[in-house]
Amino acid sequence: MHHVTSRTPETETRVSSVTESPPPAGKQQCLDLDVIPVLLDLLSKSNEEEEDKERRKALIMCCLRALTALAEVPEGRRLLLEQLPLLVARSNTAEEDQDIRRTAQTAVRVISWTP
Repeated sequence: MHHVTSRTPETETRVSSVTESPPPAGKQQCLDLDVIPVLLDLLSKSNEEEEDKERRKALIMCCLRALTALAEVPEGRRLLLEQLPLLVARSNTAEEDQDIRRTAQTAVRVISWTP
């Protein structure tokens, strides 16, 4: 997973493999490979060309789902709590796509959950 550094079809495939809710060992491996900063970086980039809008949306959705899955591991939740403002902004921005807002809201709920 540490190869996720650009927005290509291959990147989207690798990011989406994290979103399939890997077992705890797989989530821990993602954390060990320092995937969270890469996903957050992809999330924080601004929209680019209009023609890339659908690909960008798909990438953001995959990143949010991957972060949500990683938040199910205590270490992932701890790391993501520090980045909660970015995710809250994604979930509350009126200009943001409705699907992205909803997925970001789910991520915020999972990250904020306390046992």
